[in-house]
Amino acid sequence: MTLLQRCEDGQVLKLMSASGSIPIQQSAAADHVDRYIDVLRTANVRLPEDMRIVESPRRLAVQHQWIPGTAVTDLTDPALLMAAVQQIATWARALDATPARLDTNLANFILAAGGLVCIDVLPPLLTDLRPRERDDWQRLFGGLCYDTDITLCALAGYAARLLVAAHSTSAACYARALAGLCPGHDQPDRLPVRWFHARREIAVAALRGQIPQQAALTAFTVTSVLRLRHTAPEQRQTYIDYALSEMCRLAEGIHP
Repeated sequence: MTLLQRCEDGQVLKLMSASGSIPIQQSAAADHVDRYIDVLRTANVRLPEDMRIVESPRRLAVQHQWIPGTAVTDLTDPALLMAAVQQIATWARALDATPARLDTNLANFILAAGGLVCIDVLPPLLTDLRPRERDDWQRLFGGLCYDTDITLCALAGYAARLLVAAHSTSAACYARALAGLCPGHDQPDRLPVRWFHARREIAVAALRGQIPQQAALTAFTVTSVLRLRHTAPEQRQTYIDYALSEMCRLAEGIHP
């Protein structure tokens, strides 16, 4: 999630961005964050031990000691990256039976000396706080945040894209494991399924050498949620339709 963050004297302070372009509840109360952290810890999601809610003059904030380690996005060993991705997937599955969900953006995790640590709890992804979704942009973001099957597909896509960009086809041996992260979808025609499942298929196909790697990386740029977020609201539907057509065109070119 989008956070404002600063680090002073070894303490990291994180505040929720005031941006109104994120279709998610911005006014989370401290008790929501407390409940979210409790559910994550109960599900054995490892968080900074001293993570706590702190008073902020502008908005809700959390603080914790700086975690020394390597961001998952910066891991240079593909085996370590895959181990981290599998751990994140395990946490996401464990949370599916709870009211909490996990933001699986790989930048939200640090590989520390004692193992993987999740450093992002803002906003609290609690299913009872899920906003009503009124358009395709909100449905895409809602599916990504709250529907575990979509979350896992997106996670596989994030990881495959990182492997394609950093390790080329030398990481092809991980394609099967990444494809296996998708649990299947009860409603395959839903927009979030079509969007994130196609991204996963394209990235895995590039790992396997079935499509050009640059074409896959371009597809990920075109279908970036961040890019869509920064698209003018009146242009989002047109952009979503364009991005879907580009993914379909590329997927049709995947050869066995």
